[in-house]
Amino acid sequence: MALGLMALALCASAAKPAPLSVRTERAQDTVRQARDGRGVMIDVTSPSGIGRMTLAPASGKAWPSPLRLRLRYAPGRPFRTLEGLDLSVGGKVMATRETMRVEAGRAWLEVTLPADVAMPGKPLRVQWVDAYRR
Repeated sequence: MALGLMALALCASAAKPAPLSVRTERAQDTVRQARDGRGVMIDVTSPSGIGRMTLAPASGKAWPSPLRLRLRYAPGRPFRTLEGLDLSVGGKVMATRETMRVEAGRAWLEVTLPADVAMPGKPLRVQWVDAYRR
């Protein structure tokens, strides 16, 4: 599987660097990051509904908290279901969809990542599946 390009998205303020480095595994998946009054939002566009990415804090920085993830197929087309979501560090699954708060809105499906899954100095791997294909 070809790795997507390293995507360092712009924050809401161009003067501030992105809080996380992000690497997607599918070239068609894109990621934007933004700081807001509730922490850092990672906005993922995944046309296939299935994907993986690796997150790491910017060099020398701590993990931002809270960290939220929004998933959609395209602008205006949010995921309606989320059958699989795993967060892992060093190959060990730290949290699954069943242990996270998932909220659906008209334009997005949002997940708040548990604060205790991000370990200092270690990348966090995120895998998602909108619906399992049979």
